Amino acid sequence: MSGTYCGKSCDGCAWKAELHCSGCEDGPGRLYAHGGTCQLASCCREKGHRTCETCNLHSGCGKYLERDMQPAMRKKRAEEEKRMAEVYTERSTFLTKWLWILFWLVIPSFIAESMSTFGLKSDSNTIHMVGAIMSALTSATYGAILLRISSVEEKYRPAGICTLAIVGISVLDIILNALNLPEVERFSLALAVPIIILGLYSTYKEFYAHAAVLIGIDFNLSEKWERLWKWRIRILIVTVVSFLLLFLSVLLGLVLIFSCAIAALVLSILKLVYLYSTAERLSIYKKTHSNNQ
Repeated sequence: MSGTYCGKSCDGCAWKAELHCSGCEDGPGRLYAHGGTCQLASCCREKGHRTCETCNLHSGCGKYLERDMQPAMRKKRAEEEKRMAEVYTERSTFLTKWLWILFWLVIPSFIAESMSTFGLKSDSNTIHMVGAIMSALTSATYGAILLRISSVEEKYRPAGICTLAIVGISVLDIILNALNLPEVERFSLALAVPIIILGLYSTYKEFYAHAAVLIGIDFNLSEKWERLWKWRIRILIVTVVSFLLLFLSVLLGLVLIFSCAIAALVLSILKLVYLYSTAERLSIYKKTHSNNQ
């Protein structure tokens, strides 16, 4: 026995030099938490054995019978990990720039939305129109960027297409309001339905695209993007129920609507935080692995 878990001789291993292996216990046989990769070593520790040969089941164990293949498998895994690291690094380099732009687009988008809302409340058609046009321009830019980055993650494509479709419908609404046509309010209400549907689908695809590009880089943040979408759907359902409750209890319905509005604001803030974190995390990954390569 030569200090290995599977009973092989480290000194006689032809893979030792090629894999730069420091030996079983200091190399692949160490704990997973410390970078170990050997399933045989892990199995021995879990069952309280010093080596596989003291285990009564080793003669029929698939892992044990394939022990001679472990070095080749480790080499294959290492090559695959290196290849994926190169892919993630290249993708991170491309995405980081565009995600930062998406993050900073929130500022003109917020200003445009504020102007549009203020214009309606103050009966200032000029301010409302300027805000609506600014909002359409920022949304069009947002959608175009989503299409641009769809080259590395396909889920961004439908999100970008839907965003641009919303812009088209919004521009139509702006034109109708500018012409002061009869029944323009009915047209506006009718146009609101496809905007809501397209907005939901666009958000769904965008959030899951952000989650997808973080797989292999930050699983925790990836899951947060998926949970954010699920919370958005829950809030939408509660909002619909709130409006229905207005027919039964005005007070309860208003309280729920107000609560949903606050929750929607919180989700918008979280989206901004997650977008910042995603761009930051990809930037760190790019710098770290670019230096290692």
